[in-house]
Amino acid sequence: MTAFLPTTRVTVYRSTGLDAWGDETGLGGTAVATLVPASVVEQGQRSYLPSEQRGGVVERVVVRLRPGTDVREGDRIEDQAGPVYQVESVSNPQAVACLTDVRCLCSRTAATSTAP
Repeated sequence: MTAFLPTTRVTVYRSTGLDAWGDETGLGGTAVATLVPASVVEQGQRSYLPSEQRGGVVERVVVRLRPGTDVREGDRIEDQAGPVYQVESVSNPQAVACLTDVRCLCSRTAATSTAP
């Protein structure tokens, strides 16, 4: 038994490899888990990209998945509702009385133009 109530279903994608320049090959990668029950909770936002001198939004979210879900740093998680998140870190907290969820700290970036 896990300790969260799923709010959506997600698909986990993994890159198929890197080319000679270090860029990921394949558009979405390979699906390693499909329609996995998940809970997505937003942790915060940053609304600027100083290096590009334009507005933007970077969302930080925590995605909780069922125990044993195959997910790694660098994977992409696609929510059934539309957003796609980049996995930055994965953790499995210590169990006290039951199985623990897989917790992924993710980010999603959306650039917005601030034309003069």
